[in-house]
Amino acid sequence: MDFNIISPKNKSELLRAMKQEKNFRFGAGYTDLLMELKKENEVNYSIINLAQLNEKSFRVIQNNSGGIKIGALVTAAQIVN
Repeated sequence: MDFNIISPKNKSELLRAMKQEKNFRFGAGYTDLLMELKKENEVNYSIINLAQLNEKSFRVIQNNSGGIKIGALVTAAQIVN
């Protein structure tokens, strides 16, 4: 199995990777992605690794008038707390 992993460090690198890659999947905790990779013989997409993002906005939970915004890197434990 051979696939490309891209690890952006900030929002602009993330957006650039999303524009450059035609076929991609996001990864952070990888639990669901690992199960999918085990099932597939051939992977036809790149993986954009969100775990290396340094921006705080990806790690916070915000409550606003329109609802709740949960960052892509918020853990299940943070949501429970």
